[in-house]
Amino acid sequence: MTRLLVLVVLCLAMAAVVAQAADVKSTETKPKAIRWAASLDAALQAAKTSGKPVFVDFYSDGCYYCKKMDRDVLIDAKIIALSTKFECAKVNTTKDKTLKDKYDVGPVPTFLFVDAKGKQFYSTVGYMPIAPFSAKLTRALELFKTRDELAILKEKYSDDEATPIQLGRLAYLLWRLGEPEQARQVVTLALEGLPETDAATVDAKLTMLLLETRRGSPAARDGVEAWIAANIEAGRRWEAQYELGLAQANADELVKGAKTLTEVAQRDPGSEFGTMAAYYSAAIDEVLNCSTTGGG
Repeated sequence: MTRLLVLVVLCLAMAAVVAQAADVKSTETKPKAIRWAASLDAALQAAKTSGKPVFVDFYSDGCYYCKKMDRDVLIDAKIIALSTKFECAKVNTTKDKTLKDKYDVGPVPTFLFVDAKGKQFYSTVGYMPIAPFSAKLTRALELFKTRDELAILKEKYSDDEATPIQLGRLAYLLWRLGEPEQARQVVTLALEGLPETDAATVDAKLTMLLLETRRGSPAARDGVEAWIAANIEAGRRWEAQYELGLAQANADELVKGAKTLTEVAQRDPGSEFGTMAAYYSAAIDEVLNCSTTGGG
């Protein structure tokens, strides 16, 4: 055997050993289940040290969809991996009505996302399959990262020191956080101060249109459609089209809504909006198929 061949064999053998060791290490360090804290208080205490947000699963003993989430979704490897970016706690609303009332939890399962002080910044309600639920977890992480920026912008807004561009940004963050009334107030001020041709104006106008669309305004729905046509390459194009598809479906334009959402799913796959669009377009298709076949 030549010296070169011996070196190649030795290198391959070492590589195999290293790969095997890496696999063992990976297996040992990768959690096989979500690590739930003993209580919400324990999760909040851990968050003060880790700096992570807190993911809270509110459930009840007799809740079918709570059990379905546990059985089908919360055991998924992708969900478990995302859960490591949070401190996690479960709250049984059958036994603990104090926390249920404190966070104004209605139907379960409800998933809340709070900071180390217990302040809620995002939530989602109801059963959801793996892909859309992972999108919800990802959004919660992204929103948590904006908390310092949000605090600064809110302070500037309260002190009447925010520029129109800062107001536009604050309105967008409030919209994403699910605070529509405050977002509407802020974006109205932003549009009063922004020049007509500024890129920030285009963005602020979309935020206002989306807020009004969520209220069921047909004129705003038409406005979103016109915004998309005029800003086809804009960064928020797929967000706009996703919201348009939902609005169309909510206005009983199911076929049109499904088509709009399907395009988002196909053209922006893997993103939050693409993932959620695929989920809702599939749900609409089921309704349409049920109506066509006369199923109950």
